[in-house]
This record gives sequence, structure tokens and C-alpha cells, in this order.
Amino acid sequence: MQPFPTQGQIVPATIHLSNLHYGVSWRQVADVCSEFGHVEHVEMLTTPTGVPTGHATVRFQNSQQAAAALYRLGDRELHGRRIRVREEVIR
Repeated sequence: MQPFPTQGQIVPATIHLSNLHYGVSWRQVADVCSEFGHVEHVEMLTTPTGVPTGHATVRFQNSQQAAAALYRLGDRELHGRRIRVREEVIR
């Protein structure tokens, strides 16, 4: 079992999406990402009061699937907004 990543480390098999429309659901994010592999978890990020931030983290079954999404999702649009994607890093 691998230890949990510490600050500044990349989280394995996980990507971070931003510039998402505030009305996008976790299911819609999972559906878009499932083209690249098995999506294990989607977390829609919100403010402490529950307001969407336009960000999400997506965990895939393995790092190869996450890498495919990382390189191919950046040219996609969802609800009229271009998806920004990067590796998930512990901050």
C-alpha cells in the first residue's frame, strides 16, 4: 500500500478540472471522463457555504487512464466552457 501523497506531490490516477460551468453535475463530469477509463470518484469542489467553484477532481482506476484524460480533455467543452485539466497536486 502506497502512503498518501504529501504537499507538492502528484496524486496518482487523479486529475483536476477547472473552468467548469457552475451547473455541471458530478454525473456529467463522470460521463465525459469515462471515455478515458473507469472513473472511481468525482468530487465537485464548493465553497464552505456549498457554492460551486467550477472545479472538480476525478480519480481513475489507474494512472494510464488519468494520463489519457489529461492529454485529451483540454480541447473539450462542457456546457459551452472549455475544460481546463491538470494533474492533481496536494497543496
